[in-house]
Amino acid sequence: MIKQEIDYLRKRGIMHGVVTESFIRAVITVGVPLVIGAFLRLRIYASKEEQIFTSKPTNTLRNSILMMFLVLFFLIYALFATNMKINSVSKVYLFFWNLFFNWFTFGFVLAVSIMLILVRTVLKKNTRKFLFKSDKKRRVILGVLLISPIVLIFVYSFYIGFLINELVAESKMIVALKVSNTLAGIIHFNKIEDPINYFIVFLACMYVLIILMIFGFLNFVTKEKITAQIVLKGGTVLNNKYILNYNLDNSILISDWESRLGGDKMLIPKSNIEYIKFERILYILDQQSPGSGIVDPRYFDKSEEAKLKEKFLSGISKFL
Repeated sequence: MIKQEIDYLRKRGIMHGVVTESFIRAVITVGVPLVIGAFLRLRIYASKEEQIFTSKPTNTLRNSILMMFLVLFFLIYALFATNMKINSVSKVYLFFWNLFFNWFTFGFVLAVSIMLILVRTVLKKNTRKFLFKSDKKRRVILGVLLISPIVLIFVYSFYIGFLINELVAESKMIVALKVSNTLAGIIHFNKIEDPINYFIVFLACMYVLIILMIFGFLNFVTKEKITAQIVLKGGTVLNNKYILNYNLDNSILISDWESRLGGDKMLIPKSNIEYIKFERILYILDQQSPGSGIVDPRYFDKSEEAKLKEKFLSGISKFL
């Protein structure tokens, strides 16, 4: 029975190997850009200002779809870049395999990964204090904290691509198909025997988890929050307010604090609003960046007060 199935798969692979490979290349080189354009056309991405006036479930769904698309995009191109021929390995492939699979690269990836975990957890306060000591240090450290996760995404993507393609090449059922390369063999994933197929699924799940964690770290390093300047029809101006609810009994709920749990809140009927102007505030390591928007009272200390006094006195002296 197994022999008959292998013979059948072999004949099927000979007939459709070239067609399958051409189809895969067409999907990757043409289909992916078309999908990106369609996503943008369907407004999968929305600015932070737009998200304020969109329901939370819609924002959650939109962000989830965007994240899944990005992870899938990285995974597909990783598999494409590390694609290998069945029963034949080129010198270029061996060069890149040896480049990634050696103790130096392993040590580098492990060290950078541990560093990012420590910065995100136990070293968060110390890193933040060191970061805000001077502008020069801030630029250097911020550059390292932003480039390192991007490098990890690149390296982990190649790792997962190499491992999955190697596992596909080791599958006896895929070899029996006589497809030209492992990328074509992935199309016949349901034919891959146990436990190789389970291990491929496990690696893919681990890759998705790692990439999502890296995205979370990038969002921790730098992100923007939105405050609003609300001008009422009577001429009253409300500055630096957070919009907590854009549609509560035909009114908007605002506060001086981003959290819904603390701070005084105000409910303003939409009919009384002339217009709303937004301002973006940059946060680095969950702390407001100096010179970005209003001063967040959570991080206003004596040093911040001294800086403002110095700036004020400097302005007065120049005026005089």
